[in-house]
Amino acid sequence: MQYKVLHNMIYKILNFCGNAFLLHNILKILYPEWYSNVVISIGFKLLRLFSYLEITFKKIKNMLISNMPEVNDSYVTEYILNGHILNKVFGEKIENKDFEELKMNMVLFKKYIKNNNNQGKIYVSMQETIKPSNVKFMSLELFTHETEYQIKLETDTHSYYTENMIIDKLFLEYYLINELDKNIHLNDDYKLMLVDNDVNIHELTRLSKIAIYENTYKIL
Repeated sequence: MQYKVLHNMIYKILNFCGNAFLLHNILKILYPEWYSNVVISIGFKLLRLFSYLEITFKKIKNMLISNMPEVNDSYVTEYILNGHILNKVFGEKIENKDFEELKMNMVLFKKYIKNNNNQGKIYVSMQETIKPSNVKFMSLELFTHETEYQIKLETDTHSYYTENMIIDKLFLEYYLINELDKNIHLNDDYKLMLVDNDVNIHELTRLSKIAIYENTYKIL
């Protein structure tokens, strides 16, 4: 039954296209000048219609954006265990719970913050009071399981350069799983290669971690 319905539908579409093509050729041969003017006229009308719809769509889009609620004061809190997000809470945090009760070993706070140019991005922090840092690295590369991974702490949409951010094994596993979509748990012999903005090079192991502060960083 379904095959017969599909067959009839395809036949009707092909029949319509064939008749339209035939009519197009007949009109083009019998009334070339008139048909050419009609095609040009219809083309201009379609172009005007498309332009009108495009302008209208942009106006509606701008109106919707301007009426969107402000998100600057909205926090997102992620509760994490071994790189995997267990729970995500919007606008509030879980009170009176410790890491053991929630079965987690890391918490990240996220907030959209605008700069002086009215441009913003999502800043990620390990503390509730999120403060962007002035620290920037030239590169940060992770070597594990015979593979190299680029750890980009800042993009056009978000930044991990915040005060008291700790780059350690827990953070790196979170980054691999959630940013690079790699379900990898680090082995004990992984290495981290850091090149800072002064071209100082540091090779770190699992025994070391990077702490980011307001204007500087430290190897712990």
